Amino acid sequence: MYTHDPNRQISYLQQCLSGNKKPLGFLVGAGCPMSIQYQGNPIIPDIKGITSAIKQSFDEDADLKGVLNKITAQLEADGSSDPNIELILSHIRSLIVVVGNDTVRGLAADELKKIDKAICEEIERIVEKNHIDENSPYHHFANWSNSIDREHPITVFTTNYDLLLEEALESTKTPFFDGFSGSKNAFFDLQAVEEDAIPKRWVRLWKLHGSINWFRAENGNVFRSSVSPADTDSRLIHPSHLKYDESRRMPFLVMIDRLRAFLKQPTSLLVLNGYSFGDEHLNEVIMQGLQANPSSMAFALLYGELKNYETAIRLASTRSNLTLIAFDSGVVGGIKASWSMSEMMGELPLSDKWLVNVPKEAEPEEIDHTELRLGDFAVLGEFLRVLSGINEPDSNNSDE
Repeated sequence: MYTHDPNRQISYLQQCLSGNKKPLGFLVGAGCPMSIQYQGNPIIPDIKGITSAIKQSFDEDADLKGVLNKITAQLEADGSSDPNIELILSHIRSLIVVVGNDTVRGLAADELKKIDKAICEEIERIVEKNHIDENSPYHHFANWSNSIDREHPITVFTTNYDLLLEEALESTKTPFFDGFSGSKNAFFDLQAVEEDAIPKRWVRLWKLHGSINWFRAENGNVFRSSVSPADTDSRLIHPSHLKYDESRRMPFLVMIDRLRAFLKQPTSLLVLNGYSFGDEHLNEVIMQGLQANPSSMAFALLYGELKNYETAIRLASTRSNLTLIAFDSGVVGGIKASWSMSEMMGELPLSDKWLVNVPKEAEPEEIDHTELRLGDFAVLGEFLRVLSGINEPDSNNSDE
């Protein structure tokens, strides 16, 4: 039976992430915050968890619950099974575009605007969390990005709305640019983003789905603020990728263009973590970039078993420069196979944290197998900490 050598994949990642020549990028998905536990639960839930929490909060408001039930029923009638909050937001905003001062599909303009605002406020409440301590995987990532002088800046893309990356970068004194300039009400600086003239030691942080601290003023200008303005229905969370006019889709279009530009760079390497390939628009951008530039590579580090990622498997089977690394198996060079331990195991530092030999259970048909666990963001953080040369902390993250 054909198998993949996990050591080869680890060694390649180690060389790329320790070097200073390649353009390096990370896509941080919704699964990453779930690696940080607080009182037995993820500090921030995934999209499914956020959706459930919002629905539960609306149980206390009959009007909001009624509107949400109507919207959910419409989506299910249109073929969406168990729609998540991003799909719900997209549907609401598509109705707002056409409703004017009238009603559409049984919903009035003021109802749609009210629930849009309420959903965004609930998302902010859910995701506005702080790290437990400074030994989080986000801090390890920030320290790694600031550990050596590179020819190209580290570029980070994220679909998350939270501020965990910003907090970790600030805590480790890692300079970064997120497209905004200023202090109290930082404005979106389109020219600075497009010209990319920021010093290369600055991390580029592109938030593809917006952020809880992005807002749009009444005049249409986009700004970032640490204090929510009175008019909170201008919050920019989730682009919706629908028929917005160009001004309404800014800065989302610019952020996704940064991903396209990154993948065009020769020998660029994009590492994806916490991303389940559930965003069709983002998948299209990534696959087009990999197809147009065969010298670029993408490594998708997946949490759990490979069988849970049907879309990713289908995409990786058509592009040899998209590698999937799940716990039990991977897709390398378009070939799906399980991992098999090699003799290199002892040559990699602390490899037992991310490369694990799992003994068989009591059942006779079960066998020993190897698990490659870099798809767990906490484990990837440890991997980056080792590459940074930073000593292991004396104690683990506390859940006090």
